[in-house]
Amino acid sequence: MTVVLAATHHDPDGRLYPQMVRVFPTLQQYFDGIAILLTPTSATETQAWLARSEVALHVAPSDAPIGHRHLGRWGRGAVQTALTTFANAEWLLFCDLDRVLHWAEYWPDELAVTLAALPEADLTVLGRTARAFYSHPRAQVLP
Repeated sequence: MTVVLAATHHDPDGRLYPQMVRVFPTLQQYFDGIAILLTPTSATETQAWLARSEVALHVAPSDAPIGHRHLGRWGRGAVQTALTTFANAEWLLFCDLDRVLHWAEYWPDELAVTLAALPEADLTVLGRTARAFYSHPRAQVLP
């Protein structure tokens, strides 16, 4: 079974950079390929590090709209990058990079079980626990 990660990443201040560098080797053990759609305003060090990593990196154009109202566009772009780069992948997991890094660092057994269960259905949609949901920024939680 081949599983590819399709991820979006937006980190203009580089706050997630230390975690990304620390956890990425672990994350790579779970996936046969990783495709990342990166915002053009992400920190330069983040862009440079990902460009040197073994990922399919696509940096969005400088005029790409960024923000919560455009999450669908970013998600579709990440999936398109993954499907184009890893056309033979059997399974695809879409997740924001910060979330999957957190998952791999703090809940690795849960991530492994989730990935192993992917073939049980044509489509798997993952929800979030109340604890996870309320860790989001207020703009993503309030109606």
